[in-house]
Amino acid sequence: MKFFLPFCLLAIWLFAACQPNQNATTEETLFEEYYIRFLEPEKELMAYATFQEGDSLESAKAKIFFGGVSFQGSGMQVRNLPKGIVRYTYKLKSANYQPPFKFRYKNDLGEQVEETVQMQGIGKFEVTDSISQGKGMNLTIENGNLSENEQFILLFTDQTKRAFSIPIMGPTARNNYRLQASQISKLSKGKGQLYLVKKQNITREEGNRSISCNIEYYSNTIDIEVFD
Repeated sequence: MKFFLPFCLLAIWLFAACQPNQNATTEETLFEEYYIRFLEPEKELMAYATFQEGDSLESAKAKIFFGGVSFQGSGMQVRNLPKGIVRYTYKLKSANYQPPFKFRYKNDLGEQVEETVQMQGIGKFEVTDSISQGKGMNLTIENGNLSENEQFILLFTDQTKRAFSIPIMGPTARNNYRLQASQISKLSKGKGQLYLVKKQNITREEGNRSISCNIEYYSNTIDIEVFD
């Protein structure tokens, strides 16, 4: 009996030591970053994608896929950046803004992975009454609705060439926006210009993937005039 108890304790210890650690993770995280920019005046569409793999973003190393990465069915060029970062790039002039936008690559198992980025464009926009330093202004945007992860940035330039911005954060469910006098108080009287930027930022975790998607739409510029 005096030998039985130590033997049982030893057996239990060996059994526990041989069990897999439930908290241990052997699979590294794939950090995926996607970016799209559309310039309406130039009709230019640009897309970037970067991939890094590791235990954390700080220690991750560039990930390169056999067969490369495609955007909207076209191959992306590979560029080597400082600090060992590899960026896949795409640029198209005389482009139309036609979401959804799709990135594709084949992972290490040979499986095709697709990441879709979807954001509605801005459409037409206009100031629907005079811009008054004392009363504010009304702005109508054709596609004015914003989701929770979207925003408009109104970029003004006045006659003195000073520029400043006003953000409008989502979610919103309207096409008409009223800006108070206090919001446009920095605008000088006289002629100026206005253009809009619409942004979307989405981040999520999916298995061992950490995904960040950003898209920006830059509108045409319209002329404005500011009164008292």
